[in-house]
Amino acid sequence: MKLLKWLLVIVAIIILVPVIYLSVFFNINDYKGQLTAEVEKATGRQLTIADDLRWSFYPDVGIRLGGVSFANPKGLSSEPMVQIQEATVAVALMPLFSKSIQIAEIRVDGLTANLVTAKNGQTSFSGLGDGATDTSTDNTATEKAATEKADVENAGPTSGISMASLEIGGISIANTKINMINQKDNSQQVFSLDNFTLGHFIPEVATPISLAFSADMPDMKVTSNANGKVWVNQDYSLARISELDIQTVLVGAGIPNGELKTNLVTDIAVDLNAKQLDMVLTKLVANNINGQGKVAVNYAKAVPKIVSNFKFDAINLTPWIPVTDGATNDAGSAANSDNASAKSKVVSEPDLSGLNNIDVKTSVSIAGLTLDKFTTGAWQLEAHINKGVANLTSLTAQLYQGQFSMNASLDGRESVPSYRFSQQLTGVQIRPLLTELADIDLLAGATAFEVSGHGRSLIPDNLKKNLQAKGKFEFTDGSLYGVNIPHMIREAQAALKGDLQTQEAEKKTDFSSLAGSFTLANGIANNPDLLLQSPLIRVSGQGDANIINESLHYQLTTKVVSSLKGQGSNDELSGISIPLLITGTFTEPKFALDTKALLNNKVKDEVKKVEDKLKNKLLDKLGVF
Repeated sequence: MKLLKWLLVIVAIIILVPVIYLSVFFNINDYKGQLTAEVEKATGRQLTIADDLRWSFYPDVGIRLGGVSFANPKGLSSEPMVQIQEATVAVALMPLFSKSIQIAEIRVDGLTANLVTAKNGQTSFSGLGDGATDTSTDNTATEKAATEKADVENAGPTSGISMASLEIGGISIANTKINMINQKDNSQQVFSLDNFTLGHFIPEVATPISLAFSADMPDMKVTSNANGKVWVNQDYSLARISELDIQTVLVGAGIPNGELKTNLVTDIAVDLNAKQLDMVLTKLVANNINGQGKVAVNYAKAVPKIVSNFKFDAINLTPWIPVTDGATNDAGSAANSDNASAKSKVVSEPDLSGLNNIDVKTSVSIAGLTLDKFTTGAWQLEAHINKGVANLTSLTAQLYQGQFSMNASLDGRESVPSYRFSQQLTGVQIRPLLTELADIDLLAGATAFEVSGHGRSLIPDNLKKNLQAKGKFEFTDGSLYGVNIPHMIREAQAALKGDLQTQEAEKKTDFSSLAGSFTLANGIANNPDLLLQSPLIRVSGQGDANIINESLHYQLTTKVVSSLKGQGSNDELSGISIPLLITGTFTEPKFALDTKALLNNKVKDEVKKVEDKLKNKLLDKLGVF
């Protein structure tokens, strides 16, 4: 029993003697002046520690300091570069005897950084890394560093304190603010870390982590909160952040409708040996957009390889369109005009050299899209960017009872980029597509359309000029809106007989098939074989469409193949070729019937009939029949 008492006394003495010595005989504040002088000598700036340094012995050994500030360069700003109200670092004493580090607490409260950029380019960091030592000092430092490195390499694996034994009781950082001050444009951005906490950290144990962040920028305000768990293995080669839940709100004039709310829930794993990062996005929300996905990054090579896969529910894009009034529209029109003028002056190709440093393969699926009246079914995208070439491997969409499909590539390896594409529409009802997407009521019918092309240059003025393409189209069981060709023919027929009265009729021409092919070069789309077939008429022709100024010039020929009045009628225009002209623009086409040509064709047909009758009579008299 006495032995136990003596042992307790000895332990108490071992603990109390250092405490008494540090408290009574070793005044840590005696070194404040030396510390601040050395910092000022090395940096040329003043370090101030206003409060006394204080020891803490229970429950752990630590140092507390407060009122710390580190000045900005002279003449740059009167505000300190860094200011700390209070900081504490405490280390558990007993674990040190077993060569393990147990940081009981790291706490920082009220850290403020004022990072200034002056008009002359000087910053708060200017001069900190210059190094003003002479050559002999550098040589001595180099030799010392080499010696220390050799000592470390020669030391056994059990010497020193292993990182595997590192334990942190907790980290707390609060009320941290970073002021980014730019004197060039008199702007300021404020970033605030309101709170950061890390729980009791031990390798192989999941540790709670949380933070609250905010930023105040000239055109945007951001607030964000995050919670999760951090895990690392014993040798720190594997790290995971699990159940990471990040909620963010962005507010600003440049954001659609002024506000964007996001929520990201993810698990992140990093393998330092394999140089691999994996993210599983179990929840990805941006306002009304909901999805999930996976991202894998391998950074073992100079160009990291990224593979991603995303899946989204049906997306309504209508709420993302900014709501504007008339005045805003006028201002926007003026801005667009200015932008158009600015763009017209751009003559250089965009720099796509960055594509050489990207290796990204992605897959995106969307259950459906809605934009105002425009509604589609599912979308599927497959893309790959590698070695300077961006490939849209596949893009498909279900829309208006049919399907859209496309593939394309963009080659950015040369100074002038080149591109190729191919796209198809199959079974798509063209009228609702045109009216709901572009508010154009011109054509109806089931669509079969395909086009492929290529070109060089991404300069806006050159895109349409350099595009080379060819394709074909067919619309079945549809109508051509804006013109009623049979009605126009009937009116022309009446006019030839002297009847100038007009009757109202729906401007629509029904057809069973409207087909043709086209080529595109130098901004001109040429269609040499347009053919419209209906029970009453046949329309054939050829013409051009200028995609640069969006003008039309078509010459069509219409033939009446059946009575315009109905079955059993004897139509005088049956079989006569009737010319029809289409001019105007893509959005406002104009249809006109050439009555003069119609009359000439009628006369020619009558002359031909008389010639045939005379020819038959002559052959009859000659006894040929």
